[in-house]
Amino acid sequence: MNEALKVIQTLIFVFFAGGFGYGGAKFLKKQASVQKNEHIKTILTFASQAVLSAQALLGDGKVQQESAAYDVKARLDENGLGDKFTQAQILAYIKQAYATNKADG
Repeated sequence: MNEALKVIQTLIFVFFAGGFGYGGAKFLKKQASVQKNEHIKTILTFASQAVLSAQALLGDGKVQQESAAYDVKARLDENGLGDKFTQAQILAYIKQAYATNKADG
């Protein structure tokens, strides 16, 4: 009888541990998604500001793009996000910000 209770108790612990593990994993996955979205919003803001600044102060498109990329990378580094984005991603966000700014006038 005592062995049967131990088996039942073990099964109950396994059930709850599995449930908490699944729920915890789901929660952590959602939090990672939310954090990634916040990082994207941040880089889009930085890119937009850098594009506007480069357009106001610098000459041709290539120089503006390089300046904006440098500014965005510096701002990301200042905010501890420098390792979250590659140079190619930064350039893509700058192009997106340029297109958005151009569409907005």
